[in-house]
This record gives sequence, structure tokens and C-alpha cells, in this order.
Amino acid sequence: MKKMNTKIMALALSLSLAAATAGTLGVVTANAAIKETIVGDNVLTTTGDINGVDWILSGDTAETSFTKDVQGDILVTKDAPWAVGYLSPWDATTFANGAVKMELDVFEFNGGAWRPFVGTGVTSPLDSVWYNGEVIDLGAHAGNTTKAVEFYTDETLTTTYAPGVWYYAFGAKAYEGDGYHFEMIFTPEGALGFKSSQILTDGTLGPVNQVWLKNAFTVNATDNYYFGLNYWGSLKVDNFKVSTSAGTIFETNFSGTGWNENEGIPTSGKMYNPHGKVKSVAEVIAKPANTDRMVTDLEIVADENLNEVFNLSGTIDFRTLGKKFGMAIGLDDQNGAINAEGTSYVYFSQVEGVTYVTVVNDGVEGTPVSLEGDYLTGEFFDFELKGMKNGSTLTIGEKTVTLDIKNFDGYFAFVTDGEGEAEVALGGDTRLVKYVYRASDGEAIANNFNSGYVNPANWESNSVNAVMVDDPTQAKGLLYEDGVVKFEGTADGSYFGTSEAYADYVLEFLYTEKNDADKPALKAEWIHGYSPLSLNLGVKQPGGGWAKSTMIMFKAGLVQMQNFNGTPDPVNLAIDYTFAGAAAGETKTTAVKVVVANNTITVYYQEVVADTAPTTAAFIKAGTFNVDDTYGRIAFATTDSGYFMLDDVRVTPIDSPDPAQVTANAEAHADFAPIADEYRPYTLEAPEITMEGTTVAWEAVEGATGYVVNVNGNETTVGADVLSFVVDCSTPGDYAVTVKALGNGAHISDSSQSEAITFTVQAAGGEDSSQPTTSEPADSSQPTTSEPENSEPAKGGLFDCNGVVASTMIPTLAAFAVAMLLKKRKED
Repeated sequence: MKKMNTKIMALALSLSLAAATAGTLGVVTANAAIKETIVGDNVLTTTGDINGVDWILSGDTAETSFTKDVQGDILVTKDAPWAVGYLSPWDATTFANGAVKMELDVFEFNGGAWRPFVGTGVTSPLDSVWYNGEVIDLGAHAGNTTKAVEFYTDETLTTTYAPGVWYYAFGAKAYEGDGYHFEMIFTPEGALGFKSSQILTDGTLGPVNQVWLKNAFTVNATDNYYFGLNYWGSLKVDNFKVSTSAGTIFETNFSGTGWNENEGIPTSGKMYNPHGKVKSVAEVIAKPANTDRMVTDLEIVADENLNEVFNLSGTIDFRTLGKKFGMAIGLDDQNGAINAEGTSYVYFSQVEGVTYVTVVNDGVEGTPVSLEGDYLTGEFFDFELKGMKNGSTLTIGEKTVTLDIKNFDGYFAFVTDGEGEAEVALGGDTRLVKYVYRASDGEAIANNFNSGYVNPANWESNSVNAVMVDDPTQAKGLLYEDGVVKFEGTADGSYFGTSEAYADYVLEFLYTEKNDADKPALKAEWIHGYSPLSLNLGVKQPGGGWAKSTMIMFKAGLVQMQNFNGTPDPVNLAIDYTFAGAAAGETKTTAVKVVVANNTITVYYQEVVADTAPTTAAFIKAGTFNVDDTYGRIAFATTDSGYFMLDDVRVTPIDSPDPAQVTANAEAHADFAPIADEYRPYTLEAPEITMEGTTVAWEAVEGATGYVVNVNGNETTVGADVLSFVVDCSTPGDYAVTVKALGNGAHISDSSQSEAITFTVQAAGGEDSSQPTTSEPADSSQPTTSEPENSEPAKGGLFDCNGVVASTMIPTLAAFAVAMLLKKRKED
């Protein structure tokens, strides 16, 4: 068994809290549009080395002034909802060799309860007992209230405790000292022994506290069983072992990664651990001289949109404070003076048994602020320094004080100043982040799908046909028809969603679902049934997969959230509502509004009856989910065979750097405003024109709302029913005529100019109209008057205003450009 002394234990208990503070930025800032950027990640790497990527040791003796101390690894579990946490080896065993013993060290337990279990699978415990840190409980949680379970004082099961007692006081919830070593003994007869011993500071075990339960479970002597831990709340554990008299079945001290298998794949020698993470019990010991420092490789730059600038969080142990130790902020360079102009220095000091914190701005010493206690206790304290333009704060232990930090932009360093000695230990998870404003990338978008057009600039989709349908032809995938989006037999991997990411926003849509009796039959062996709507928020990768999202499912009597960006354990909101049609032949349409603001997701719903428009007053609040981060794409998806429809989907960003303004924007949102039809953008074809006499004519262009006739740059607009135009050619000179078709000013764009018809009107008594037009050689100002033999006719013609045109086309030249060219030719 690994020995853990008091100091190590205190650090072990605090490391995960520091990581949680740093890792849940949304909770710190309460604004999804604020993004953390790592300036200095954990001061120690997972291998126990000082993190030389983010932190630089600078100074003549810095390499020896900042040293590391790594004692070992422990397993820290996330805070799991009711009974979904498991620590279960994949190695099963029988009772052929008698009792099975499971043992482990528990250093901390927060909230909920845990139980040792024997079961037919790693997540299938038989009836067992819950332990909440103080009491062994046979209450309703374990389903044992009707069983004749008896409590005994020892494994011989001869001396009982008082009859009728359904729980037994056991252990100490505070987990004093270095925690407790637990042993659970499972016998073939169904008895469970529950033993605990305090782990003393020298690594030995204290007296045994035990209780035995008769009839705790029922097993067969020859069957295989799994032994593990089932819990809710959070745990910090080490040295897990399952054994029989014949030898060890499974054992791990949580070093490395070879013991872990959290994908649910049975693997001998590994443990199913979906919610736990190994933490290194480690520290950086700082005893710097005045020239030594541990400084960031990157600078902090305050975002002009935000009050928040940085967050330093971790654990700290003040061992001696014979001189100042603290954090320099805003250094011009990594070796800059900590009292220079533009720099702030936040330092700790000790005076007559009281710990103080003081801020030096631009070399000017501020007033010391008392932490109202002695923090030189040899213990680690959680701490958090929030750098704010207006009102920075330091929290250490249970004490929070306000600090006046004036400078932020520049490098950040741990450093000392003054005479004497200082020794301070920083927990390995100590971490520095800065804040930047990150609003929604996408703009407000909406579609009522009436036109069947889905703009790829706003929306993206993927269609996977379900394979679990009895008749494969009835699995058509994702369709856009009949003015809606149809999930018509879509499988896992199908989605319809936004092309851009959003932070704070209001999402609205209509959700229509048939009764299951009207959906195509599924294969008889398919046990999962039909998929309800899966709404995936905060999707962190291209595509609408729920694996990197916060997934909200709309089930009968339930709105369920699973956060696959964090702990994916279901969080359920019970509602008195069913989203599908109540009986065969019936459908139900539900108006849904989802407000995503300040890292909360609030779901509202109302039934839409007889095409009645939904209203704000009719919304029913299903409830609110809290998550760490909501930034990402939005996608509607299915997990199995989905048959339902979506309509009137609208996304409205409500971002602001100010969380209060985000809330105000959400409250000011106009629910279910009308959505205009959206059509595929296209450009009209250019008209094909001809000219007879002085009349220009063209064929109608489909979709045109009118035409513009351009004669030498002079434009005349005519209606869609006008297909000809008489050119006024009473003035001698060169003429160019084009026509373009007009769109609707929205999704139908104007055409380009038609090919030009050009001609020349001769003054009275001029040259014969049968003569060819003149043209200019490239490098000559003299006109030519002849054409090569056997060439095509000349471009253009000469005639009087009442004559017959002799003309050809000049491809692609716009009328105005041609007119200007002819004008120049005349001037030349």
C-alpha cells in the first residue's frame, strides 16, 4: 500500500478542486461568449516534470530555487448523478474458492453515497448496501427494505445488533488524517463484511471498525460475478484490489493508463472507469532568490470588451514567509523589474502570526490587506486570483478579499522580493488562463422550408438511412419536402444544423411527431425502438454528431440532457407531456423554445393546436440545465430510427460581453416572429436580341420582372410584358444597343447585358449604306476601308434612320462601354 502523509493528503484533496475551478470557466464567468485561453497550464506535467512549455525558470539559481516533488497518483472521480458512477474491473470470478475480498483506500468523499457490489456485469449490481460516509444504509436506495437483512458484530455472524435497525453508524465522514482503508468481504452465503481502518500518518492502519450483514445478496457458487464500486457524488481513491484465497483477481494503484478502460469494452486486467481521472499528487517547491522567477512563456493581454482579464487557480502551501512571495503581473519582458512602471506585484507576507496580501502598482506600495488568520499551517489551501479591470479578488481557503490591481498586459511570474527567506509550495495543477470575448460566429438565421431551399451558408446536414427498419424502402433519410424537414427513417449520424457556431442565443422550432403505430415497423430483434428528437448544442466539431455536444432529447414525459463535452450522465426534467401523437392516425406539433444564455440551457414547450400560432404566454418551462460551455454548432439529430418533422427553425444570437445584457437580450426576444420564404439565389439569363429596322426585340426571360434597354448608355426600363423597343436613331453617329433582364431585388438577380447590336447612322448625303464600317489597326490612327477576301461580314452597318439595318453582334460588350468606345472613336 502506498503511504500518503498529511501534507500529501491535503494536496490530493485540493488538486481536483483547483482543476474544476480552472476547467469550468463558464461557471467562473457566467458567460458562454467568454473564452478561456491558456497562458500557463499546470505547473507540472502529467509525468511530474515542471511544465517548461508554458513556464520558464529564469535567474541565476532558478533551476535549484524551483524544484518538484512527486509522490504518486490517485483516482479522482467526477461528481456523478444518482448511481451512475462505477469502478468495476472487467475480470470476473466465482465463489469456488470461498469469500471474495475487495479493498481500496478512500481519501475523500463528497456528497451522495457509494456501495460495494457483486453483480452479473460491471454495471449490474445485485442488491447491496449504500454507505454515505457515516452510515451503512439498507433503505429504499438499495431496494432492501423488505429483506431480512441482519447486522452482526463479526464474521461469525453470532452477535447481532439491535433487531429492526435498517442502518448502521460506521466510519467518519470527515475522513480524518490520511483517509481510510476499506475492505469488503463477500461470502458465498450472501453475507457482506464491511471493514474500515484509518490510515495513519506513518502509513500503518489504525483499529478496525467493522459490521457484517447477513442476507445482503444472493449468488450461485459456480457462476461468474463482477466485483466493484457503484457511487454517486465524487471520490478520491487509491490501491484498488479484488482477491480470493487463491490469489489476486485484479489490482491497480492507478499509475499510468494501462488499468483504464472507459469505453465499455470488456478487457481483462482493466477497470471500467467512465467518470474518473488520475491526478498526480505533486508540487512545485519555490525558494527563489530575488533574481529568480517562474515566468510565463506567453503574455497576458486584456480584452477591451471584458472586465475579466485572467484567472490564476490552484493550491498553495506557505511554509516560510521571511520575505515577500507573490505574483508579478504585466512585466514588459520576462526578466523585467517587478516594481517598474506598468507592473503590478501581488505578494504575501507574515506579521505577528497573521498572513497579509499587498498590491504594489507601478512601484508604489499599497495598504496590506489582512487574511485574518495564520496561513503558515503546513497545509495546502485552494486559492484563486481573479484579475479584473474593476475589482480583482483573491480567494484563499474560505477568505475572499478585494485587490486593486492596475496593470495586466505583459508576462506573469512567481517571484520573491526583500531580505530573508521564503518557501512556498504550489500544487501541480496550478494554472493561469486569460479571457477573450468570443461571440457567436453566425448571424440570425431562419427558415420555414416552404420553398424547399436550404441555404448552405447557414445550414448543413447529413443523411444516414436507418438499417433497423423491417422494410428498408421506408427508411428514406433526411428530406426537404412539403414545407418541412423530414427525418424519414434516419439513423445515428443523421443531422440538420447550423453551419456556424453560436454562444448565447434563442433557438425556436416546431417539432411534429406521429404516433409509433404510424411509423414503419422495426426489425423484431431491434430493442431500442424509435429515436426521439436529439437536439445537440455546443457541437465542437464539424458535423452534428452528439459525441461532442450537449445532447437534449425530447422523450415521453421527459426532457433529458447528456453533456458529452463533460460528464455525460443523464440529467432528467420530468414533464407532464408527450411529444408524439396520442393514438394511431394522430400527430402532435410542439413549439419549442430553447434559451442558451450565460452557460445555462432553458427549455420551453407548448402544444400547437389546429394551426394556432404559438404564443409567449402559452410556453411551459420544462427547466434549466447548467453546463460549462455552450459555444458550438446547433444540430437536430437522431440516435436510432427517427420519424418526425421540423419546421420554422430560427436562431437568434443574444451575445454580449456583459452577462446582464445577455439576459436582457433574451427577455426582449420576440417569440416566433414570422419567417419569410427563402429561395435559392440565381441569376437570370441574358436576353437574346435581334433588330429589324429600328426595332430591337427579344424573347421573354423566365422569372424577369422587367427589362432595361441600353442605347449608347441611355437606359429605358420596360415591363415584363414588353418584348421590343424602337430605337430613336434620328441623330447621325455610332449606336450600340443591349438589353438586360431584371430580377426581383432578392434571390433573383439581374442578368448580364445581352450581346450588343451596333450600327452607324450616316448623315444626309453620306456614304452608301452598303459600304463596310471602318476599323482601326492596333498601332495606327489611320482608318482602314477594306476587308480581307472571304472574310465574315463586317461588324456593324451604315444606313440612314429609315433604312434597313446591316448589322452583326459584338459579343459580351456592355452597351455603355460600347457607347463610350464609339464616342471616343468619333472624337479621335
